[in-house]
Amino acid sequence: MERFDEIRYERPDFELLKEKTKAVEDAVKAGALFEEIDKLNGELQSYGNHCLSMATYMYIQSFIDGTNEEVAAETANVMGQLAAANSVSLNEAILASPYRAHFEEANGKFLLESMEKKQALFRDGEEYAIKEQEIIAQIHKLASEMEFDYNGEKVSASKIGTLKNSADREVRKAARHAERAGFAENGEAFGSLLDELIKTRHKLATANGFSNYLEYADTEKDRFSYGETELREFVGNVKKIILPIVEKSNKALQKRLGLAHYTSDDTDIYFTDGNAMPISPDIDFAVDNIQKMYDDMSPRLGDAFRRMRENGYLKLEYSDKKVTGIAFSVPMPEQKIPFIYANYLGSGSDLNDIIHETGHTMQIQLSMDKYENQELHSQVQDLKEVPSKTMELISLEYADMFFGKDAEKHRKSVLAGFLDDITGFCRWFDFETFIYENPDASAQERIDKYNEPFALYLPGVEMMDQDLLSKGAALYRGFNIFGMPRYTITYSLCNLSAIYLANEFKKDKKKGTELFIKLGEIGKTMDYNEAIAYMGLKSSFSEDVIREIGEYLETELEL
Repeated sequence: MERFDEIRYERPDFELLKEKTKAVEDAVKAGALFEEIDKLNGELQSYGNHCLSMATYMYIQSFIDGTNEEVAAETANVMGQLAAANSVSLNEAILASPYRAHFEEANGKFLLESMEKKQALFRDGEEYAIKEQEIIAQIHKLASEMEFDYNGEKVSASKIGTLKNSADREVRKAARHAERAGFAENGEAFGSLLDELIKTRHKLATANGFSNYLEYADTEKDRFSYGETELREFVGNVKKIILPIVEKSNKALQKRLGLAHYTSDDTDIYFTDGNAMPISPDIDFAVDNIQKMYDDMSPRLGDAFRRMRENGYLKLEYSDKKVTGIAFSVPMPEQKIPFIYANYLGSGSDLNDIIHETGHTMQIQLSMDKYENQELHSQVQDLKEVPSKTMELISLEYADMFFGKDAEKHRKSVLAGFLDDITGFCRWFDFETFIYENPDASAQERIDKYNEPFALYLPGVEMMDQDLLSKGAALYRGFNIFGMPRYTITYSLCNLSAIYLANEFKKDKKKGTELFIKLGEIGKTMDYNEAIAYMGLKSSFSEDVIREIGEYLETELEL
C-alpha cells in the first residue's frame, strides 16, 4: 500500500492516454477478439487510473497550500486537460459494436446508458472545459489569500471561522461583520471571476448543443429518468411544506437564545452557552473516536477507516495555508483508497463535517472493493450524498463518546441543521436557475437576485450589514456557486433518504449497518430511482415523503 506522503507527482501524459484510448477504439472497430479488447482496455484503465490519481493528488495539494502559485497553476493545467480528455470516439465504437453486450455484462446496463447519454457532453468546446478549471483555480487562490480586519487585527479565514460561531454575541457579530466586509471588499474580483465562469460554462453547453448550462449539468450528473421539471417541483414542495417548519424552528431558537431580535449574526447558534463542543478539540481525539465508531458498526468498515488513517490518506489538521470552509473526499483509483481533506478547527460542526466525509469514503471503498472499473466507484449524483448524510445521523448514536455532556446539544443541532439544509440548498437551486438561464446578467443583478429571497428562505431572520450584502458579501462567501454547479440540490434530496436509513440503524444496529453497506456497494450501477427502489426507500421527490420528514423533524426538535 503506497502511503500518501510517498506519492511522487508526475504530470500525466495525456497524449499517451489518447494513444491508449485510440488503440482500444481501433480494436473494437476491427472486430478483434473480446479477450484482446479486454487486455487493451485494461491497459487503458490502468493508465487512466494513474492520470486521475496524479491530477487528484495535485488538486489536493492546491487545498493544502492555497497560497502556492506554482501548485495552483499546475492544478489548473492538469485538471483542465483531464476535463477535456474524453472517450467519445471509443464510446461510439463500443456502442455500435458486438463488444457492447460483453461490456454491459462486465459493467452493468446503467454505465452503458450513462456513456451513451454523456456522449453529448464532449463533442466540442474543449477550450471551455480547460478555461473553467483555470477560473476555479484563480478563485481558490483569491479565497486562500484573503485576510479579515477583526477589531483592528488582520486574521485568517480559519480564525474568522472560529470566532463567528462564538457563544459571545459581540464576538460573533464582530467576526461576521469582518467576514462580510472582507468579501464585499473583494466583491469586484469575485464578481468578475463568477461572470467569466458562468459565461464559460454557457459556451461549453451551447458548443455541445444544449440550450443552457442547466441542461448540460443535469446530463453530466446522470439525471436521465428525471430532470429540471421534477427538481423544480421538488423545490416547490419543500417551500410549501418545510419552510413553515423552519419558521417555527427560528422562533424557537430566538426564544431559547433570549433575543429580542433574531438576526443573521445569530444563525447556526443553538444554545446560549454556545454550540456543542467535542470533549477534546484535538484532531487525534476526533479520529480515534471515529475509528471506534466504525469498529463498533462493522469490522469491514473499521478496517477501511484504519487503512486510510495508517497510510496518511487523512489531511485534517489545521493550517492557515489551507483553503478553509470546505471539506471533501476523493477517490485515488491507482492506490485503490479514498482521501479526506479538511481544515479542522475543533468545533462540533467541524467534527460533523469529517464524519460526513467518512461516509463518502466508506461508499467509495465499498465500491472499489467490488468493481474493477473506476467509473463504478462513485454513485450517481443524487444518491452520492446519502451515505455521508446517513453517517452524520448514525454518529448521533455515538454522540456521548464524542461530546460527553454536550451530546444532546449536538443531536439537536444536527437535526436543526438538516432542517435548514433541506430548504437552504433549494435556495441555491433557485439562484443557479437564474444565473444559468440568464448568463448575461450583470454582477449587480446576480447579487440582487441572491439577496432577494432572504425573507422567504430565512423566515424571522433580520439580515445585518445590508450595505455589504449589496456588494456580494453573502453570495461570494459560498464556494458552492463556483465549484459545485447544480450539485447542492442533491443534499436536499439525500437528507430525506438519510433520515429513513439512519432510523433503521437506530432500531437495529446490525440491520442498519447491513443496509449502509448495501447502499455503498451499489456504486454507479444504478440510476437514482432504481437505487432507491433497490434499497426499499421512498423517492424524495414524493410530496408525501417531504411531508413525513417534515413531521419527523418537527417532532424531534419539539417545535
